[in-house]
Amino acid sequence: MHKFIVETLVIFREVHVVEAENRENAEKIAQNSDYNMSVCLGPQILTVKPYSDAAVDDYKSEDKYFWDAVKSVNADGYLVYDSPYGSTVTDEKIF
Repeated sequence: MHKFIVETLVIFREVHVVEAENRENAEKIAQNSDYNMSVCLGPQILTVKPYSDAAVDDYKSEDKYFWDAVKSVNADGYLVYDSPYGSTVTDEKIF
């Protein structure tokens, strides 16, 4: 099986119920608080490229958090996460 790096941008529509003195304060509160409702509008694939350790190292250097796991699907069609800490089969059937 081949390894790829797939970079996506996920867009959410979020609704915030805010009490504020004015519109600017309402916007600031909403930008810094949890939402009341969230609907995922879906992912947009930005790039797909062959896996390389160098590319992963670049991603690790961009952020303080990088989840070191590889995602795949098992023979039964379920999503699997493999990480240095072990393997986890989810209850999410992909195929």
